[in-house]
Amino acid sequence: MAATFEPVAEPAKRILKRGRPKRELEAQVPTFQDDGSFKPEFLDQAKTLAHLGATDAEIADFFGIDRIKFYQWRHTRPDFRQAVMHGREGPDDRVERSLFEMAGGYDYMEQEAIKVRVSKDREEVQVVDVRRHQPADKVAAIHWLKQRRKEQWGDNVDLGRQRLEGMSTAELEKMLADGLKSLGYPVAKVVEGS
Repeated sequence: MAATFEPVAEPAKRILKRGRPKRELEAQVPTFQDDGSFKPEFLDQAKTLAHLGATDAEIADFFGIDRIKFYQWRHTRPDFRQAVMHGREGPDDRVERSLFEMAGGYDYMEQEAIKVRVSKDREEVQVVDVRRHQPADKVAAIHWLKQRRKEQWGDNVDLGRQRLEGMSTAELEKMLADGLKSLGYPVAKVVEGS
């Protein structure tokens, strides 16, 4: 006889169909008891570690506990959960700012060594500040727009199939080129037959 397997969600659906009360199902959810291993000074330490970019696993390792215990502390101690969340706000803000700069491009200063002729037979090396430009990153721009303007740039945007089906290839190319130009990207003219 062949073995049959059913997805995990199916038994839960059958239980609900049989009419078992919701509170009976909730009673089966494990509750966590405080075993006394948590200390108040862990709050500042967890916040600092999170601010430095530590992952959940790294924070758990620092406290000498496994990830299950870490998640139990987060689940049962709102003060611990808040400490970790507040600690992560600073790094998240820095990444957001960096993504924004990458999406639009940015200028930065860099030092460069150049040779300068001091006399007919002698040269010196001088260090000068040079302004450089980092052009916009298309992937960062698309990611930023998908997150900040989901209705226009999200993955499930309806482009108006009826409107697009009636357009010629030249009209579609012009619409695409206009969209790219509005983002600041140079657009080369499409050559016929290429």
